[in-house]
Order: sequence, then C-alpha cells, then structure tokens
Amino acid sequence: MQYQKPILGLLALQAAILLFLVYRVFTLEAQLVDRAGHSKVPVTQLETIYADSVNADAGPLESGLSVGDVRRIFQEELAVLEQKIDDIPISKEKPSKPSVIPVDPRETARLEALVVSQINTLSTGLDVSATDIANLEQTISKLPSAERTKALGELNKAINAGRIKVRF
Repeated sequence: MQYQKPILGLLALQAAILLFLVYRVFTLEAQLVDRAGHSKVPVTQLETIYADSVNADAGPLESGLSVGDVRRIFQEELAVLEQKIDDIPISKEKPSKPSVIPVDPRETARLEALVVSQINTLSTGLDVSATDIANLEQTISKLPSAERTKALGELNKAINAGRIKVRF
C-alpha cells in the first residue's frame, strides 16, 4: 500500500500525456487539411474517378488518342519485344572451367618451403603483426590451388593450437 500513491500519480501523468498526444494528432490533421486547401475528396468520388479512368476506352487523352488506343499500342509493342526475346539463342552449355596455368614444380616447392618457414617464424608465441600476416598471405596466394589449401590448413592449425597469436 505504500506504493499506491506514486503509482496513481504516474497513472494520472500517463493519462494526461496520452490526452495531450491525441489532441496534437487532431490539431496536426486539421493543419494538414487547411494547408491542402480543403480539397478533401470523398471516397465515393475517388471510386468514381478511378472507375472512369479504368473504363474510359473512348475518352481522348491530350495527344488525341483514347486510353484504349494506348493500351492496344502497348500490347502490340510488348508482343514484338517478347518475340525478339524468344528469338535470342540461349546457350544450354555449362561454362567451361578456367584453364589451369602450368606451374613449375621447383617454384611450387620453393614457395611451400617459404610458407612453412614463415609459419615456423610466426610460431614464436609472440603477437604477430599485420604486415607479417599480409606477407604470409601474399606468399600463400602464389601457390597452386591444392598447395594453397594445404598451406591455409597448416596456418589454421597453428593459429588454433595457439602457436601463432593473431589479433583480429
């Protein structure tokens, strides 16, 4: 019972704020209507305008064409475009795999040894700088696909084992 008065006070405050907000909504709506020049169109009139525009096949537009003529022209143009699209040959062949660039086995062995050396150097247990990682990534990127996957796996194992301390 000791909290009854503060709760009632907060409830009264909420009710006052709610009434104020409702009042502001109505006044803003009235201002919008005044700015629009009292041009509020009744819903039944809007429905009539829409129905007239949909069914007005004979009514002339500014260019002298009727709505029906414009629709017919659009349908004819769309039919021509659909025909052109249907005439475009579509290749059902799957794209070929990119050609494999021949790799020098001596260069690959040298790069693999360099990657292993860099991983061992980084495995000192000290924090590794971003430039060291960038140099290692650059060396790994020069390897062929299978060797690159193997090198990245070794790097991943070294990082997960805690031999290489990298901060991301």
